[in-house]
This record gives sequence, C-alpha cells and structure tokens, in this order.
Amino acid sequence: MGRLICVDAGHGGTALGACGNGLKEKDITLKMALKVGKLLNECGFDVVYTRTKDIYVSLSERCRIANSRKCDAFVSIHDNSTANIVANGIETLCYTKNNLAYYIQ
Repeated sequence: MGRLICVDAGHGGTALGACGNGLKEKDITLKMALKVGKLLNECGFDVVYTRTKDIYVSLSERCRIANSRKCDAFVSIHDNSTANIVANGIETLCYTKNNLAYYIQ
C-alpha cells in the first residue's frame, strides 16, 4: 500500500464536542473518520486511527499515535458549531502547503 495517514475522530468519551438537535460532535466525527479511513484504504493508503470507538483520547496521545507510526499526514475531523443560522461552509487547515487540503475540500 501507499503512504500512511492518521485519521483522528475529534473528541470522544467524556469530551462531547459541540451538541445540538440531539447530536453530539464526538459521535459524528467518529462515523466520519471511519468512513474517511475506508475511502483512503480503497484509494491505496494505509490508515491508522486515533480512536475507533467512543473513548477519550488526550491531545498528547493523539500526537503520540501519529508520530510513533511516522504518519505522512494527520487528518483531524471536527464539526464546528455556531448559533449564527446563516453561517455555513467547511474549513481545512494545513501545517504545510500541499495538495491534501485541496483534495479534502
């Protein structure tokens, strides 16, 4: 297979993230991370996850997981929330300039 990508499902366990309309960010990000990882596998990438179930993983542990496996990329999935009903869109942040953000968008 190809390059190794760490997929991080934001929040988890006691860290709920944004909540509203009966939804919890930690649940949404986990479902998204598992789907993204599956798609990456199908495209020839190897994937390591920071979590695959509803558990709390500290920020330092998330970094340790990615760094210890020498991942080529780290993708952390979050769902932002606001009370502003006209706000919408997506956001992708990259540490270095590369095509990954373009493909994520």
